[in-house]
Amino acid sequence: MTKEYEQAVVKKFSSLFLDEIEATIRQREPTIFNRLENNPLIKRQKLMKIGEGFYSPTLDIGVGPYAFLPGSLNQVYLNILRKNKIKEFIRNISRKGFYFLKTGHNRFIDNSEFIYQNNNARCFLAIEIENKTTRKHFIGSSLNASMMGKIGIVICEGEFAEHIERLFGYIKEMIHRAKSPPIMQNVIWIKKEDFDEILNSSFK
Repeated sequence: MTKEYEQAVVKKFSSLFLDEIEATIRQREPTIFNRLENNPLIKRQKLMKIGEGFYSPTLDIGVGPYAFLPGSLNQVYLNILRKNKIKEFIRNISRKGFYFLKTGHNRFIDNSEFIYQNNNARCFLAIEIENKTTRKHFIGSSLNASMMGKIGIVICEGEFAEHIERLFGYIKEMIHRAKSPPIMQNVIWIKKEDFDEILNSSFK
């Protein structure tokens, strides 16, 4: 997928969700707007720095507010998740996608196991787009989305869309066999065509 696709997603997200996110911030933590990283709130996020002198991964698309400074914006993120448009969007992609907590689809946003997995995230939504890299990089992108976002979303195209169930199953089985700690439980993996359909239908 191209930069043009990333820019199109940013534009649609801004049109759909920016007003609700800004209103929530003003109610809970208006000083957030004073931070440079929060202008704009929704963007192709190529710099997620948390300090100087060491590697800090990039992110294809970030949806703020961003918490680069010490301290958590967890309560702000939880309040954003309660907004109708955003709540419905996350619920819809969870129904189409894959995630580790597969029970309780109709109560998705109220599933504390999911929404409390990352209580000190660097942004509200961390979105990675996979279509060309190796399967190892795919797992790395998934981990990156999980670490950075209150909710991580991995959009898959091409080979990854074809093999997403197998890749997902591998990670899940490693956790089940206690060969890996419970990780990435705040991530939704979704095929590009499903993600696009849900995003576009949100305008109706």
